[in-house]
Amino acid sequence: MLKVNASKNMPAPDGKRVTLSAKSRRSRNLTPYAFLLPATIAMLLVFFYPMLNGIYTSFTHYNQYSDITRLVGLQNYVKVLQDSSFWNSMQRSLIWVVFSVLGQFIIGFAFALLLNERWPGNRIVRAIVLIPWVMPGVSIALGWSLIYNGQFGLLNDVLGSLGLPRADWLADPNLAMLAVIIANIWKAFPFVTVTMLAGLAAIPDDLYDAAKVDGASILGRFLYVTLPQLRHGDCAHSGSALRVPTIRLWPGCFGGDHYDAL
Repeated sequence: MLKVNASKNMPAPDGKRVTLSAKSRRSRNLTPYAFLLPATIAMLLVFFYPMLNGIYTSFTHYNQYSDITRLVGLQNYVKVLQDSSFWNSMQRSLIWVVFSVLGQFIIGFAFALLLNERWPGNRIVRAIVLIPWVMPGVSIALGWSLIYNGQFGLLNDVLGSLGLPRADWLADPNLAMLAVIIANIWKAFPFVTVTMLAGLAAIPDDLYDAAKVDGASILGRFLYVTLPQLRHGDCAHSGSALRVPTIRLWPGCFGGDHYDAL
């Protein structure tokens, strides 16, 4: 039987052993870090440097015309906290995040439960569901802006055909937030669907079979089998760690005039 020598002494063709030098071993140990170095440098330049520079700038008074910077301490933060528009923005941001994440989770979980079942066309629908997630955000925003257009938008055409009043969805302060939340939910719910679907696929069928033998209904199997398994699995963690949506993209693509409506 051929035995593999796992020691650091490498056999030479002539039968003699060649011992790796300390320099060679050090080079082999540093090789993985050399491959990681380009990505690390890019991350530092693209993400960490702007973040740290922004934190530093927040403690200064910067004049872009004279290029003069002086430290002002917490003066900028005090000024912001005393501004009523800041608290108005915080309120609207809270509404945006809560309803966006809640909608993404509910709709994504519902699709995951649907796609976890076996029925004709299941795989095709799985691929279609992923389309909003892989599309660029700018394209989605422009598409929804056409749907919401107050003059020739698809949504108003549908409402008009049903005898319902038309609305200027992106200019009405009472409707603009709802409009962009719906668009954002449509963009992001496939991510929740995929993560939840992975968790559902990991649940053993034996648990459902045992629950059926015990007389559990569909609701009972969902409450006492599905939810506990998702809660203890990795899917519950990944599904809850939703990307915090940003509100800046949508009104910018819908048109700058709609910022006031939000």
